[in-house]
Amino acid sequence: MKQLPLPIQPATRTGFDNYVAGCNHTLVASLRELLSGSPEQQIYLWSDKLLGITHLLQALCHEASEKGFRSAYLPLNSFVDRS
Repeated sequence: MKQLPLPIQPATRTGFDNYVAGCNHTLVASLRELLSGSPEQQIYLWSDKLLGITHLLQALCHEASEKGFRSAYLPLNSFVDRS
């Protein structure tokens, strides 16, 4: 049996351009810098719920794909029951 990916896309594309940064403008700049050859290779993100971190991570994946990098967004809550 062969698994076929379904052509499912989010209704609204998450991107840096439609993220309301507010006080997170430095974070957005740092994430974009990751894709521009910055010597920084990792950033640790954490926040309370509903502060847009999921949006930012998905935006980073979209922009990485557009620049030819391979990326994947894996929501950690789907791995809660796994060791």
